Amino acid sequence: MGLRNWMKHEKKYSNLHLLEVQDQVRTDNKHKAGIYMILNKINNKKYIGSAATNRIYVRFRNHFFHSTGSKQTAAAVAKYGI
Repeated sequence: MGLRNWMKHEKKYSNLHLLEVQDQVRTDNKHKAGIYMILNKINNKKYIGSAATNRIYVRFRNHFFHSTGSKQTAAAVAKYGI
């Protein structure tokens, strides 16, 4: 897959604290794998991760709600909120 095709699959979400946005993330990414970036809009720091075997939504939940993703992301969510 070329870079042009990959860019067509890019998705961006804001207001992740809202249930309807969380539902949209689940709907859009259920049973998908891929590379993702989490951007902290307060300090502009980024976390790049990947999810294999159709688990990108599970990784999202782990990072933001269960604090079982990266330590850096868990610390940022604890400090700044979702």
